[in-house]
Amino acid sequence: MTNDAKTARDVRCAQETLNDKLKDVVAGTYDSSMVEGAEIYEKFWVNPETGLIAQSYRHVKSTGFETKTTQVVTLNPDFVLPKPE
Repeated sequence: MTNDAKTARDVRCAQETLNDKLKDVVAGTYDSSMVEGAEIYEKFWVNPETGLIAQSYRHVKSTGFETKTTQVVTLNPDFVLPKPE
């Protein structure tokens, strides 16, 4: 992660509306230290009230493949982890 952060470029912070609510946005591109030759663009929409990520987007480009992934975070406040026996 530290090596990836050293290659970060075009990093921006802004605010955007997502699902009719204003979110803080952090986005940028970096070179992956895990996937040789891969360039990764990531964007995070953060709830300014809680500091939690509401949604993320990742676009990975490398020799021979390309992927785009969107993750939508849904909180489950009633979730309880089971206790091991």
